[in-house]
Amino acid sequence: MKKLRRIFSLSNDEAKTLTERTISQEVWQRYKKSRTGMVALVIVLLLLFIAISTYVVDIVTNNAFYDNNVINIDLINKLKPPSWQHIAGNDEYGRDILLRVIWGTRLSLFLGVLAVVIALIIGGTLGAISGFYGKQVDSVIMRLMDILMGVPTIILAIAIVASLGVSIMNLVIAVAVSAVPGQARVMRAAVMSIRDKEFIEAARASGASDLRLIFKYILPNCLSPVIVNTTLGVAASILNVTSLSFIGLGVQAPNAEWGSMLSAARSYIRVSGHITLGPGLAIFLTIMSINLMGDALRDALDPRLKR
Repeated sequence: MKKLRRIFSLSNDEAKTLTERTISQEVWQRYKKSRTGMVALVIVLLLLFIAISTYVVDIVTNNAFYDNNVINIDLINKLKPPSWQHIAGNDEYGRDILLRVIWGTRLSLFLGVLAVVIALIIGGTLGAISGFYGKQVDSVIMRLMDILMGVPTIILAIAIVASLGVSIMNLVIAVAVSAVPGQARVMRAAVMSIRDKEFIEAARASGASDLRLIFKYILPNCLSPVIVNTTLGVAASILNVTSLSFIGLGVQAPNAEWGSMLSAARSYIRVSGHITLGPGLAIFLTIMSINLMGDALRDALDPRLKR
């Protein structure tokens, strides 16, 4: 009763803030019940911390540490096994594998997240328009998405990079374009499930424009599936980035990136197998953690699992 009296005594803005805070806290409480989700969240936060730390180190040292320790060639230590001085060993050019994996975290995460953000903006916009207007607009947009989905993701990305040329920006564009259909379909399904609700009809009857209906009333109610799909999409984008780099269509040497590191290491796998462990474990741990975090987030945001 005290809580109810407190809510009714607040202004509209204060009551809205209290309600939003309560919903977010409830989602967090449900998320914390997943042990695998919490472990995955800790790992993802650690990876983000590593990526930011490498960026700070490069700024403070003016890239001197990166040039002297990450990409500098030292043939004396070529293919040396793990030791106390070099915990993960040295690669075919004598560079410290652990440092290259750490610096590769920044590039792999940044490119994966950037590609998903671009795909979300383009695909989300197309999906919202398609789901809201329907009919001919929906038919045209979804047929275009079907064409893109008819080509395997990695093949489509390879075709785009091969036609545009090998560069980091073209790599991001290729991965983003290949992720657009998935984002568009999720957004379309979410919008279609909400557009005919009573509160949407009431807002339309009050004179709200289409843009106001989409951005103020529909999109806020579509956040749950979009957030989950975007989280899982980051893992897929990182995997696509490393795959393209592995076949030589992504990040080029001597830049530290997990896919290009694995590509260079495959020639020496029988001689010095340790050089594949660092980037391989980094890719596996990152993809697994983001997927587990996305699964736990989906369960936390699903109201049907509320107890």
